[in-house]
Amino acid sequence: MGTPAGDEQAANGHPDPSEVDLWCLGDEMDGPWQIGHSTVEEYTRRAPEAASCMREVSPGIEVVACGQSDPNLRRFPGWDRKVLAGFGHGRSPCSTSQR
Repeated sequence: MGTPAGDEQAANGHPDPSEVDLWCLGDEMDGPWQIGHSTVEEYTRRAPEAASCMREVSPGIEVVACGQSDPNLRRFPGWDRKVLAGFGHGRSPCSTSQR
Protein backbone atom coordinates (compact mmCIF):
# COMPACT_ATOMS: atom_id res chain seq x y z
CA MET A 1 0.00 0.00 0.00
CA GLY A 2 2.97 2.29 0.37
CA THR A 3 2.68 3.47 3.96
CA PRO A 4 3.86 1.74 7.13
CA ALA A 5 0.28 1.35 8.40
CA GLY A 6 -0.95 0.18 5.00
CA ASP A 7 1.88 -2.31 4.67
CA GLU A 8 1.11 -3.70 8.13
CA GLN A 9 -2.59 -3.96 7.25
CA ALA A 10 -1.71 -5.88 4.06
CA ALA A 11 0.70 -8.15 5.96
CA ASN A 12 -2.17 -8.95 8.35
CA GLY A 13 -4.33 -10.20 5.46
CA HIS A 14 -6.24 -7.03 4.52
CA PRO A 15 -4.59 -5.58 1.40
CA ASP A 16 -7.48 -3.34 0.38
CA PRO A 17 -7.92 0.12 1.91
CA SER A 18 -10.32 0.37 4.83
CA GLU A 19 -13.69 1.86 4.05
CA VAL A 20 -14.22 4.70 6.50
CA ASP A 21 -17.61 6.34 5.93
CA LEU A 22 -17.81 8.82 8.84
CA TRP A 23 -15.23 11.51 9.57
CA CYS A 24 -15.13 14.25 12.19
CA LEU A 25 -13.46 17.43 10.95
CA GLY A 26 -11.33 18.17 13.99
CA ASP A 27 -11.60 17.76 17.72
CA GLU A 28 -12.03 20.60 20.18
CA MET A 29 -10.93 23.07 17.51
CA ASP A 30 -12.13 25.97 19.65
CA GLY A 31 -9.87 25.05 22.58
CA PRO A 32 -6.78 27.22 23.07
CA TRP A 33 -5.07 24.14 24.58
CA GLN A 34 -5.14 22.44 21.14
CA ILE A 35 -2.32 22.69 18.64
CA GLY A 36 -3.94 24.13 15.54
CA HIS A 37 -6.98 25.55 17.30
CA SER A 38 -8.81 28.24 15.37
CA THR A 39 -11.48 30.86 15.53
CA VAL A 40 -14.96 29.82 14.50
CA GLU A 41 -14.63 31.99 11.41
CA GLU A 42 -11.45 30.20 10.32
CA TYR A 43 -12.92 26.79 11.12
CA THR A 44 -16.09 27.44 9.12
CA ARG A 45 -13.91 28.45 6.17
CA ARG A 46 -11.44 25.55 6.33
CA ALA A 47 -13.63 22.62 7.40
CA PRO A 48 -16.06 22.74 4.44
CA GLU A 49 -13.05 22.99 2.10
CA ALA A 50 -11.56 19.89 3.74
CA ALA A 51 -14.90 18.06 3.47
CA SER A 52 -15.11 18.93 -0.22
CA CYS A 53 -11.59 17.60 -0.87
CA MET A 54 -12.36 14.42 1.07
CA ARG A 55 -15.56 13.86 -0.92
CA GLU A 56 -13.64 14.17 -4.19
CA VAL A 57 -11.74 11.04 -3.16
CA SER A 58 -14.62 9.28 -1.34
CA PRO A 59 -17.98 10.66 -2.52
CA GLY A 60 -20.09 8.58 -0.13
CA ILE A 61 -18.58 9.77 3.14
CA GLU A 62 -20.39 11.69 5.85
CA VAL A 63 -18.62 14.45 7.74
CA VAL A 64 -19.33 15.81 11.19
CA ALA A 65 -18.48 19.40 12.05
CA CYS A 66 -16.57 20.08 15.25
CA GLY A 67 -18.79 21.71 17.82
CA GLN A 68 -18.14 23.51 21.08
CA SER A 69 -15.71 21.67 23.33
CA ASP A 70 -16.83 22.97 26.71
CA PRO A 71 -20.14 24.59 27.68
CA ASN A 72 -18.26 26.55 30.36
CA LEU A 73 -16.26 28.56 27.81
CA ARG A 74 -17.59 32.06 27.24
CA ARG A 75 -18.34 31.46 23.56
CA PHE A 76 -20.91 28.70 24.28
CA PRO A 77 -23.28 28.12 22.39
CA GLY A 78 -22.25 30.70 19.79
CA TRP A 79 -19.55 28.44 18.29
CA ASP A 80 -22.09 25.71 17.46
CA ARG A 81 -24.54 28.17 15.94
CA LYS A 82 -21.85 29.71 13.74
CA VAL A 83 -20.51 26.31 12.66
CA LEU A 84 -23.99 25.10 11.70
CA ALA A 85 -24.67 28.33 9.83
CA GLY A 86 -21.30 28.10 8.08
CA PHE A 87 -21.96 24.56 6.91
CA GLY A 88 -25.55 25.24 5.96
CA HIS A 89 -28.37 23.98 8.14
CA GLY A 90 -29.00 20.28 7.66
CA ARG A 91 -25.83 19.65 5.66
CA SER A 92 -23.58 18.40 8.43
CA PRO A 93 -24.12 17.15 11.95
CA CYS A 94 -22.24 19.01 14.66
CA SER A 95 -20.42 17.19 17.46
CA THR A 96 -20.15 18.54 20.97
CA SER A 97 -18.10 17.52 23.96
CA GLN A 98 -19.74 17.08 27.31
CA ARG A 99 -17.71 17.56 30.47
